[in-house]
Amino acid sequence: MLANYFRNVSTDLLSLQPLASTTGNQNYLENTSAKIQNKGYEFTLNTRNIQGKNFSWSTNFQISVYRNKLLSYPNVDKIGANFSIIEGKTVNGIKLLNYVGVDPATGYYFYKTPAGVVGQNTFVLNPNNVSDRTEFVDLQPRFFGSLSNSFTYKSFTIDFSCTGRKRMGLNFMGQQTSTPGVLNLNSGISALKRWQKD
Repeated sequence: MLANYFRNVSTDLLSLQPLASTTGNQNYLENTSAKIQNKGYEFTLNTRNIQGKNFSWSTNFQISVYRNKLLSYPNVDKIGANFSIIEGKTVNGIKLLNYVGVDPATGYYFYKTPAGVVGQNTFVLNPNNVSDRTEFVDLQPRFFGSLSNSFTYKSFTIDFSCTGRKRMGLNFMGQQTSTPGVLNLNSGISALKRWQKD
């Protein structure tokens, strides 16, 4: 059995910075004074289950627990499209609107602003994609691992592995980059479960 613990702090991270679109580009990469901490544990177990003259079977099991946290990022609020970068949180998260229901007459959904005001998502002027996103969802895997087995009979060997992870992830609709039907993009059948006026 092998166990490892690691912790490192990285600085001078590359980050996209906003740039006036009149320059021909909307952002550029720059070294920033951001500081991020990565730490975790890794455990590995290797076993030789059977060792015979003509047949052998061995197993490898590995599990990792990994976390990261943004320790500091001076002027993080100045990043133009900063939806999810928050000091003290993982960089593998996302900020979302605080959803509070659907308007039965129009199908627009309601959200609560940081001031506690209920707003209506009209997809044009509301919501403010930076300031109105108040709910942080951690998408960092809690753990991930693998299990591998190797069987050998004389000169013939077969190996198989399976991997897994526990995490909160975005569903299909949460990964859409555009509204279905825009730019000739189709959606899955889950879009048929949308709100519809009676």
